[in-house]
Amino acid sequence: FAPGTHAEPGVSLPAAGPLASADVPEAWTATDSASLAAYIRSEQVWDRVDASANPVITDEQLEELLDPERQPVVVRWAVSRLPYAGIAEVAARDPHPVVRAEARRAWDISHDLAQELDADPAVQRALAAMGA
Repeated sequence: FAPGTHAEPGVSLPAAGPLASADVPEAWTATDSASLAAYIRSEQVWDRVDASANPVITDEQLEELLDPERQPVVVRWAVSRLPYAGIAEVAARDPHPVVRAEARRAWDISHDLAQELDADPAVQRALAAMGA
């Protein structure tokens, strides 16, 4: 083994630190459920979708985002995809077949509820459209 020389690398990593605000949705950076509540109740649908992925979200806030009377399908669908226990049981009763279909794919869906969703033609069409 002889000593040798080498060129310095032509690439570098950015300095450590938080991501720029343009890189992360504001709803993801809320640090407590109280500050997250403003995003959950926002008039902007995408704020609500983004809020659903915040790790400080409470069960009550998830229930609010799953409410078919107050939330559009895209918000309920986004919540139904989350890996939290119990969401599938609520989403499986949603009036929209896409939300019910996502509930069918959940890891914690009960056997009886899975069979019920398997017998639902609208859910089966949604699953086929989703490529499941």
